Amino acid sequence: MEEPLCQIEITQESSGFKAKVQSNKGRYVEFENQDIENLMEMVYDDIQMEIEEDYW
Repeated sequence: MEEPLCQIEITQESSGFKAKVQSNKGRYVEFENQDIENLMEMVYDDIQMEIEEDYW
């Protein structure tokens, strides 16, 4: 069965990039970074931690 894990919105601002992550459990977090690769790593790490908590 397919189930969304989260919604991610990434925007570019004058100071860099911003990611908004909303999990399917209702948790909401924002990340900001000047480098898009670092921002993506932050988002990836956050989602992976949440998935691992559910799995274990």
